[in-house]
Amino acid sequence: MITTKKKICKECNTEQYIFSRGMCKFCAGKNPKEKSGLKDIPKKSIFGKPTGELVLFQSIWATRKHNCAVCGTDLKVFDVWFFSHILSKGSFPRFRLYEKNIVLKCKSHHHEWEVKSNKDLLKKDGRWLPIIELHDTLIQEYYERNTFSKDKGQGGETSDGEATPERF
Repeated sequence: MITTKKKICKECNTEQYIFSRGMCKFCAGKNPKEKSGLKDIPKKSIFGKPTGELVLFQSIWATRKHNCAVCGTDLKVFDVWFFSHILSKGSFPRFRLYEKNIVLKCKSHHHEWEVKSNKDLLKKDGRWLPIIELHDTLIQEYYERNTFSKDKGQGGETSDGEATPERF
């Protein structure tokens, strides 16, 4: 059996499992063109249709403190990796652009959130508890707001005036 040890990523200087060229999986996939000498590929063919996430991320960046929700690390410059969906975009598509579903996290904690179970996160570090509680609250909210009834309309506003996600 091959044993792997965490090492320092050349790009982000965090202790991670090294994926390629001395970098963690996030950094190795960040700009493959730069390292491999590939030709410029138009952005449209890579990213497809705009999702609206960038505009939402910029709005969140302008209104929230720039600290990791888990460890409190100061997030100095805008980077899309800092924006972590609590409920995944694939499983909960209606909450993709829901501001409450997005939390700022450092790259390391964003990565952990994507690959570890809630149980493992809590076992490792109790600071995950508020994020996991938010996860459970958002799941409940998702299913309460997104019923399969045809008479339900599109998203509206909550009692505090905040926009709600679209309904089915």
